[in-house]
Amino acid sequence: MLFGCSICFTVDITHTHTHTHTLTDIPTTLYILRLVAGPRPNPPTNLSVWQTNDGLNIQWKAAIPSPAVSVHEYLIEYRTVGQWVPLGEPHPADTRNYTWETVSRGAEYKFRLRSISPTGARSEPTRVVTFETKGTTYQPCPFDTC
Repeated sequence: MLFGCSICFTVDITHTHTHTHTLTDIPTTLYILRLVAGPRPNPPTNLSVWQTNDGLNIQWKAAIPSPAVSVHEYLIEYRTVGQWVPLGEPHPADTRNYTWETVSRGAEYKFRLRSISPTGARSEPTRVVTFETKGTTYQPCPFDTC
């Protein structure tokens, strides 16, 4: 907690893209600024990734409980190059794994995970896990017998 801080905020800044304005030729960078009240939750632990016939299985252990703030959701983020991108919507706090079916085989992915509090404050990310898929592109099976 900051000295003299009666209400604390977390500031998350996300860089979304940079482009050149067509009329002025001035580079413009768009940032999203989120101001969230309250302390950050602890991050989840033991992030692991492995390949199955259905895609990539992403698994983690719950964040260590904190008396100051609870975990409401978990957010998986990934990247191949460039900025981190959310992998779908956040997952409820009782979720501990996710199977990503639409990954490209033969690609390298980096994953990290964050806890999100009920007020929207995000934890620091977990350590980054790098995984290289093998083979050709996944096509999820449309039948129960696959």
